[in-house]
Amino acid sequence: MEEMKRKKIEKIIPLLWNSYEHMYTVRKTNIQNTVNFLVIVVSFVPVICIALFTHFNDYLFIIPALFQLIALLILLKSFFIKGQMIPWFKLDETLKDLDESNFEVSLFARLKALEDDTWTDLVEMGKIIKNALHLLLFSLLALILAGVFNYFKATVLFYVLTIMFVFGFYYLYVNYYQKLPSFNSKENYEKYKKEIEKWLEDEQPKN
Repeated sequence: MEEMKRKKIEKIIPLLWNSYEHMYTVRKTNIQNTVNFLVIVVSFVPVICIALFTHFNDYLFIIPALFQLIALLILLKSFFIKGQMIPWFKLDETLKDLDESNFEVSLFARLKALEDDTWTDLVEMGKIIKNALHLLLFSLLALILAGVFNYFKATVLFYVLTIMFVFGFYYLYVNYYQKLPSFNSKENYEKYKKEIEKWLEDEQPKN
């Protein structure tokens, strides 16, 4: 029975490897391209703010650049996230697995573990991109408001209060009201049903 299961694992290993390689490439490439694009945009937009500040001599145009700087600092965190998501076969461990006829089983387990790492990386990078993108969009809104306030010669205090109000409302909506709990009664039902059925099929404990 064990030998048959080992042969089944050996048979699906090429399919698992191709699936993992495709998944890793797609996830890593898409995320990295998005991060690189945002880094370029966040690095370029402050130049516009500085140019407007120089032209109008109004400090209102510096405030959006501060949000863009924070967004850039958030994006820089992505370069510190280093997970081992490429299979690495150490010679001594590989030889040991071959001697014990356990190579396919070890590779199966390693691929599934690394697959979980790609998901962890995807989720973490998604948080970074989301936070940076929100700050970038808010900075563009702040830049537009700076132009409007500059045109009407409004005070800096009124501008700051407006920005704080808009940012507070935006942050509260995105991070509080928009996040609603998800209910998984169907999935939990199936899980508990299987556990109960398994318990019913188990041999009754001896007295």
